[in-house]
Amino acid sequence: MTIQPDSGSRRFPLSAGVILKKSQGAGRWTLQQWTLAGVLLIQPSSVIQMGRNSESEWVHHRYDLRISVHKNCCESYYQNLCSDTPKLFVICRLDENRIMQPIQITVDCDEATAYMEADDTVFFHPMPKSVVSWLQNFVVDFYRPQPSRKRRRQDWKIGSARHES
Repeated sequence: MTIQPDSGSRRFPLSAGVILKKSQGAGRWTLQQWTLAGVLLIQPSSVIQMGRNSESEWVHHRYDLRISVHKNCCESYYQNLCSDTPKLFVICRLDENRIMQPIQITVDCDEATAYMEADDTVFFHPMPKSVVSWLQNFVVDFYRPQPSRKRRRQDWKIGSARHES
């Protein structure tokens, strides 16, 4: 399917479907382990399903996540696009039943890092070509690199009581 997104759009025209897989932990101290099994681009819907593959393995699906972009985050999008493999970041949290819930999907590296620093789980997945193309158009339209400026050290001695005596 070929997608011709509007480059000025702030939302990708398709929803992202996230498939998480829960399995038994491999070690003594790990009871369960969640992994990202895949990301699908589908027509927008609000379907959430959960099923059991076997006694020790659960698969969790969520199909209503949307990829949004903002003009002020273009630097991070540019850095993501310049990497060897541009990535989608899936941000998840454990709910009260210890089930991993995908809460957001983003292409912003800085946002993903902020969620990781706040102890949320962040999975990454290679960005589909249609999203890469859409994001490249958005970055070309809105990204204006700021010239790098050398910061000057502030002279802390000026105005101090010790320096005046």
